[in-house]
Amino acid sequence: MSRSGVYTHAARVTVLFADDDTDTRFAYQSLAISEGFLVELAADGPEALLLANIVHPDAIVLDVRLRPPLDGFEVARRLRASPHTRAIPIAFVGGDGRGKMRLAVGAAGFEGYLAKPCSADELLALLNKLTSQNNGPAIRAGAR
Repeated sequence: MSRSGVYTHAARVTVLFADDDTDTRFAYQSLAISEGFLVELAADGPEALLLANIVHPDAIVLDVRLRPPLDGFEVARRLRASPHTRAIPIAFVGGDGRGKMRLAVGAAGFEGYLAKPCSADELLALLNKLTSQNNGPAIRAGAR
């Protein structure tokens, strides 16, 4: 119950970003939070797997080239192999803007790919696409 005594309900959409570049992680976090998303951050593949299983986010955005021991594709493969996380929409970000990676991601059955650097509008469009797949239209913090 709020301070005013009125019950409120706002669905919170959680996104997990996994990128080994600190500046990129925090830029994504800042943008997503400013749009009302809850955000979890992972600096590597093992941390992304752990958080995905603990938090069970509404969507996951993975850097294709996460540092070893697990790159983005291996993290995604393991998420898809687990009954607990297989239905979470997954998209990738990476440095290949020529389309080869985009085609590989689509052929592997994942929900999206953005070439780095991506604009704020492109990232937000991707987040809305990912989170609307399982939740209907994305409802963000502050929605009434």
